[in-house]
Amino acid sequence: MKSDIIDKIVNTDKKSREILAKILELKIDSIQRINTIREKKRNECLKIAKYNIKFIEKREKKFANERIKTLENDFKKKFDRIKLNCDENRKKWINEIINNIL
Repeated sequence: MKSDIIDKIVNTDKKSREILAKILELKIDSIQRINTIREKKRNECLKIAKYNIKFIEKREKKFANERIKTLENDFKKKFDRIKLNCDENRKKWINEIINNIL
């Protein structure tokens, strides 16, 4: 009878250790799968982010180039107006300066 109880305790302990070992294996497998999935998702997110950055950069460069062209055109028009004004009034201004000096 005592040996039956001891055998049951030993068998129960053995089964408990086996179950615990399986649980630990499952835990390790789960952690590894989680890490694999996390790395995969991280790489996917990085890929998407890099694409978005390239897309935004391309769009912003296009916008900046358009803005630069607009500003260049505006400055050219202003410069042309000033140059025309100077060309039209050069003789007048020179005569005024000479008359003021004399």
